[in-house]
Amino acid sequence: MEPKYIIIIASILIFVSIILFAILLMKLNHSPRNDFKFNNRPPENLGLVNINIYLTVVTLLNNAIEEQFINQIKERIIQKNNINDNYFEWSLLELKRFFVLTKILKNVSLYSKFADEIWHEMILSTKEYCKFSNIYNGEYIHHTPKNPNDPLNVYYFAYTDERAFFDWIYSKIFKILPENEYLNKKFFKTPLSKEFIKWIDQSSINDIRDRYFCSNQDSYLITQLIVELKEDIRKMTALNLNTIKQRQKENDYVLPFLYFSYFYQGEFNDMMWHDSETGIADSNDSGGSCGSASCGGGD
Repeated sequence: MEPKYIIIIASILIFVSIILFAILLMKLNHSPRNDFKFNNRPPENLGLVNINIYLTVVTLLNNAIEEQFINQIKERIIQKNNINDNYFEWSLLELKRFFVLTKILKNVSLYSKFADEIWHEMILSTKEYCKFSNIYNGEYIHHTPKNPNDPLNVYYFAYTDERAFFDWIYSKIFKILPENEYLNKKFFKTPLSKEFIKWIDQSSINDIRDRYFCSNQDSYLITQLIVELKEDIRKMTALNLNTIKQRQKENDYVLPFLYFSYFYQGEFNDMMWHDSETGIADSNDSGGSCGSASCGGGD
C-alpha cells in the first residue's frame, strides 16, 4: 500500500477515534451518577421524621402504586439511562415524597429532574397511571409545567420564595440525607423573606391553612405541621448567633436557615455556608422545578 493511502487511513481512524471519545465524554458528563455514588438503599416509610402523623398518607400511596407497574417503569428507565438500581430507587423515593406533599400543600413543585422523568414514564402507561391516581387521589393527578407567572402561583408565593418554603416543609416531614441533597440540588440555599416568617408567626392556624394547605386533608395532620412551623420560629428567635453556628457544625440546618433568613437576609449565602460543609456536588439532573401539582390533582 502506498504511503499516501496509509496516511489517509490513519487520519480517518484518528478522526473517528476523536469523535467516539467525545461522544463517550458527553455520555459520562450527562450520566446521573457522574459525581455521586448511590451505594445505600433508600429508608423505609419514605424516611418520615414523624411516622405517627404521616404514615397513613404513605401507606395509602404505597398501596396505590402496584409493584408490577413500578417494575415495568423501572426496567424502561434503567434501560434508557446510565444508572444503577439504587439511583432509580432514590429517584422514585423523591417522586413518592412529592406525591405525599401533593396531599398536604395546595401548590407544590418537583425539583428532582430524574424523578420527573419517572413521573413522565408513569403517565405514558395511561391505564395504570389513571388507576393509581384514582386510588391515591380520587382523581387524575395532572403533571402541570411550572409557570412562575401563573396567577395562583403568584398568589401562593407573594410573601416569599417558593423553593425556600418547599425546603422548610420538606425538612419537617422527611429526613434529608445526602442522596436527597444531590437529587434536589441541595436544600436551604434560598432564604425565606422576613415578612413571611413574621406572617407565619402572627397568623392564625386557619389563615395559614387556608392559604397554603389542602382543605381536604386530615385536619390534625395539617394543624400539627403548622404548629411545628410556629415552634421553629419561637425556637429560632430565642437563640443567639453562637448557638446557631454550633447547630450548623452539628449539621442541624433548619433553625440556622430561619435565623439567617430573618436576621441576615442580605448576607444569607455567606452566613449559611451550607454547601461547603456537606461536600455534596450538584446533580446534573436537578435544578429549577420540573413539574407541579396541586390539591385535587391539578387543572
